[in-house]
Amino acid sequence: MRRKNKIILYLMLVVLILVSGLLVVIKYKAIQIEKRVVDVRIYYKDKYNKKLGKETVVTIDGEVVEEKNAIIEMEDGKYISVQFIKKYVDKYIYEDKERNKVIITDSNTVSIYDIGEEVYKVNDSTLNLNIPLRVENDKAYLPYSLVKNLYNVKLEELNKYGIIEVILNGKEKTVGEIAGKKTYLTYNPDKKGKIAILLKKGEKIKVLSTIEDVDRIQYRKVMNKDGILGYVREKDIINKKIIKNEKKKREEKNIEQRKIEGKIVLLWDQVFNTTANNLKSRRKTHEGVTVLSPTWFTFNENTLDGELVNISGKEYVDFAHANGYEVWPLLTDIPSGKVDGVGNIASKILPYTEKREYIIEQIMRYIEIYDLDGINMDLEFVNEDIIDDYIQFLRELYPKMKEKGKILSVDVYTPSPWSMYYKRDEIAETADYIAVMTYDEYTGGSTNSGPVASRGFVEKGVLDMLDEVPKEKILMGIPFYTRVWRFEQLKNETKRTITNFGMNSGKDFFTSRGGELVWDEETGYFYSEVADVEYGNIVRYEAWLETIRSINIKLGIFKENDLGGIALWKRGLEDEDVWETIRSAVD
Repeated sequence: MRRKNKIILYLMLVVLILVSGLLVVIKYKAIQIEKRVVDVRIYYKDKYNKKLGKETVVTIDGEVVEEKNAIIEMEDGKYISVQFIKKYVDKYIYEDKERNKVIITDSNTVSIYDIGEEVYKVNDSTLNLNIPLRVENDKAYLPYSLVKNLYNVKLEELNKYGIIEVILNGKEKTVGEIAGKKTYLTYNPDKKGKIAILLKKGEKIKVLSTIEDVDRIQYRKVMNKDGILGYVREKDIINKKIIKNEKKKREEKNIEQRKIEGKIVLLWDQVFNTTANNLKSRRKTHEGVTVLSPTWFTFNENTLDGELVNISGKEYVDFAHANGYEVWPLLTDIPSGKVDGVGNIASKILPYTEKREYIIEQIMRYIEIYDLDGINMDLEFVNEDIIDDYIQFLRELYPKMKEKGKILSVDVYTPSPWSMYYKRDEIAETADYIAVMTYDEYTGGSTNSGPVASRGFVEKGVLDMLDEVPKEKILMGIPFYTRVWRFEQLKNETKRTITNFGMNSGKDFFTSRGGELVWDEETGYFYSEVADVEYGNIVRYEAWLETIRSINIKLGIFKENDLGGIALWKRGLEDEDVWETIRSAVD
């Protein structure tokens, strides 16, 4: 009996030890878990500080928005900052701080809001605004009621931590439920990571993304009902389903742009003064040409306030229309050289709302007065600092052109390392045609001499453009000129100069001096060079000659890529036989 009692006592002691050990383990684990728990307000510090301060916490797409005061509460409702809208909703919303204006554009309308005013302009109409825009702490804000109406952006308030979730138009969301009784929401995808909260079984969550940690365990980024963001294991989520937020298209005026059938053949016509519009050479017709683009508009370099210098002529337009041509005059920012200290004209005009408005007002007035069919925008000195202002200018101009059924074409350089900032894809969104200057391959600034537009240069320019712009919008530039390089051997150096010739005069320059024309298959040009002695110095000339054969190669590239058309620089430099070649290529 005594032996039996000893065994029972021994077993009880073992059980006690085991239970104590288990309790110690449980207590230890609880302590370890407790150490891992970090209050969300402490972890996120000033991000989740509604309880500690005044700022509202904003989340979007599973991220806490870094911008301070992105959304504020005023006596008349919530306001969303322009800065936030630009980053997450509409990259084209434009704020002019100097003039206290906010401008919103789409393909059909330009809406101009004066901050603090209860009326706004849409194109040329004035409408009433229930709640005006405001400025707080040097930041512009739009009322939520306006943002909701314009962009279908929704705000969901999660009150415990003062969090607002922003739900974008058309954004799908995945929801699910927690499977286990003890599922910890951790701040990072790490089974030993800091813990935010314990999620209960069956608790509903928003499932935001999939991520994989170093141990090959899949985690999901989730948000709980209070707006706390963190990670749980994939296997701990059940009943996942996608809820579609139907994308609502912003209400726009239903304006269809005038359609042009067939390929565009635009011919630039360099006009230097009003009288030149009536020269006999400008009463000629050209086979295949569909659009004439006379160089009529420049900027007033004395004022630089956006005023246009206009040398147009109604008789020119009447003749063009009578012979089946459209007229899209060119507006350029190339300095005239007549005014000292002008500098970069575009940078002194485009960043200013009232100057852009003034330019557009004049363009639309001249379109009406002269019965113009479109405009060709040739701003060649738009640097990286003002590219967004340039795009804004086009976005403000295009809806008004479209409303009148007028065509907007924009000239751009071929994509290259120095011009990658040009955002050609964005320009193409707000223009009918993009004329790419697939020429000037070698210029006075080049290290070596070379052709104006070799086969490879044109092909690459077109293919690079097709990466950014739809083919039907591209007008491929074709030169009618030859660049003749002159090298004069001086005592201690070789002096290099360039002269531009027309197609025939360039060829005659060499053949009249006994130069031989040698076809170069690689460049797609006839090459020629001659040497002479001038004023006692040895002089050598060389050129890659623009001829109908070289233009045929370029037309082949145009046809092969089924582009929207071609743009020719310039009238008067061509070989007359080229027109039949062009007509055949575009028919």
